[in-house]
Amino acid sequence: MKLTAITSIKEFSALESEYDELLAQCSGKLLYVSFDYLLSWLTTIGAERPFTILVLRDREKLLGVCPLVSQSTAEQRLWGVRTTTFPGAGLWGYVDFV
Repeated sequence: MKLTAITSIKEFSALESEYDELLAQCSGKLLYVSFDYLLSWLTTIGAERPFTILVLRDREKLLGVCPLVSQSTAEQRLWGVRTTTFPGAGLWGYVDFV
Protein backbone atom coordinates (compact mmCIF):
# COMPACT_ATOMS: atom_id res chain seq x y z
CA MET A 1 0.00 0.00 0.00
CA LYS A 2 1.07 3.53 -0.72
CA LEU A 3 -0.08 6.83 0.77
CA THR A 4 0.53 9.95 -1.30
CA ALA A 5 -0.34 13.61 -0.81
CA ILE A 6 -1.97 15.78 -3.45
CA THR A 7 -1.53 19.52 -3.06
CA SER A 8 -2.77 20.96 -6.36
CA ILE A 9 -6.14 21.30 -8.06
CA LYS A 10 -4.63 19.79 -11.23
CA GLU A 11 -3.59 16.61 -9.39
CA PHE A 12 -6.97 16.35 -7.66
CA SER A 13 -8.86 16.87 -10.94
CA ALA A 14 -6.99 13.88 -12.41
CA LEU A 15 -8.65 11.66 -9.76
CA GLU A 16 -12.22 12.47 -10.76
CA SER A 17 -13.26 9.19 -12.41
CA GLU A 18 -11.49 7.00 -9.84
CA TYR A 19 -12.92 9.10 -7.00
CA ASP A 20 -16.46 8.78 -8.36
CA GLU A 21 -16.04 5.00 -8.74
CA LEU A 22 -14.81 4.71 -5.16
CA LEU A 23 -17.64 6.90 -3.83
CA ALA A 24 -20.21 4.75 -5.68
CA GLN A 25 -19.07 1.82 -3.50
CA CYS A 26 -19.67 3.74 -0.26
CA SER A 27 -22.89 3.45 1.71
CA GLY A 28 -23.22 7.11 2.78
CA LYS A 29 -23.25 8.97 -0.54
CA LEU A 30 -23.70 12.57 0.53
CA LEU A 31 -23.14 15.78 -1.38
CA TYR A 32 -20.38 17.00 0.92
CA VAL A 33 -18.02 14.17 0.00
CA SER A 34 -18.70 14.19 -3.74
CA PHE A 35 -15.88 15.07 -6.12
CA ASP A 36 -17.81 18.02 -7.57
CA TYR A 37 -18.51 19.49 -4.13
CA LEU A 38 -14.87 19.16 -3.01
CA LEU A 39 -13.50 20.64 -6.22
CA SER A 40 -15.95 23.55 -6.01
CA TRP A 41 -15.14 24.14 -2.34
CA LEU A 42 -11.38 24.05 -2.91
CA THR A 43 -11.57 26.51 -5.81
CA THR A 44 -13.99 28.99 -4.19
CA ILE A 45 -14.50 29.04 -0.41
CA GLY A 46 -11.19 27.32 0.28
CA ALA A 47 -9.16 28.96 -2.48
CA GLU A 48 -6.89 30.81 -0.05
CA ARG A 49 -6.41 27.87 2.31
CA PRO A 50 -3.61 25.33 1.95
CA PHE A 51 -4.97 21.83 1.34
CA THR A 52 -3.71 18.28 1.21
CA ILE A 53 -5.61 15.33 -0.15
CA LEU A 54 -4.27 12.04 1.12
CA VAL A 55 -4.67 9.19 -1.37
CA LEU A 56 -4.33 5.54 -0.37
CA ARG A 57 -3.64 2.95 -3.07
CA ASP A 58 -2.93 -0.74 -3.21
CA ARG A 59 -0.74 -0.94 -6.28
CA GLU A 60 -2.84 1.11 -8.73
CA LYS A 61 -6.25 0.58 -7.09
CA LEU A 62 -7.64 3.59 -5.24
CA LEU A 63 -8.69 2.57 -1.72
CA GLY A 64 -9.30 5.85 0.05
CA VAL A 65 -9.21 9.63 -0.14
CA CYS A 66 -8.91 12.03 2.78
CA PRO A 67 -9.29 15.73 1.89
CA LEU A 68 -7.86 18.12 4.49
CA VAL A 69 -7.53 21.90 4.68
CA SER A 70 -5.43 24.06 6.95
CA GLN A 71 -7.07 27.09 8.50
CA SER A 72 -6.79 29.41 11.46
CA THR A 73 -8.81 32.06 13.20
CA ALA A 74 -7.42 35.57 13.78
CA GLU A 75 -6.62 34.59 17.38
CA GLN A 76 -4.85 31.40 16.30
CA ARG A 77 -2.75 33.35 13.79
CA LEU A 78 -1.43 35.52 16.63
CA TRP A 79 0.07 32.37 18.15
CA GLY A 80 1.08 30.76 14.86
CA VAL A 81 -1.47 27.96 15.28
CA ARG A 82 -3.20 26.26 12.36
CA THR A 83 -6.00 23.72 12.46
CA THR A 84 -6.31 20.86 9.99
CA THR A 85 -9.85 19.74 9.22
CA PHE A 86 -12.15 18.53 6.47
CA PRO A 87 -13.27 21.06 3.84
CA GLY A 88 -16.55 22.58 5.01
CA ALA A 89 -16.20 21.42 8.61
CA GLY A 90 -18.16 23.71 10.88
CA LEU A 91 -20.27 24.95 7.96
CA TRP A 92 -22.06 21.75 6.99
CA GLY A 93 -23.51 18.88 8.97
CA TYR A 94 -21.53 16.07 7.39
CA VAL A 95 -17.95 15.87 6.16
CA ASP A 96 -15.81 12.75 5.95
CA PHE A 97 -13.22 10.83 4.00
CA VAL A 98 -13.93 8.30 1.26
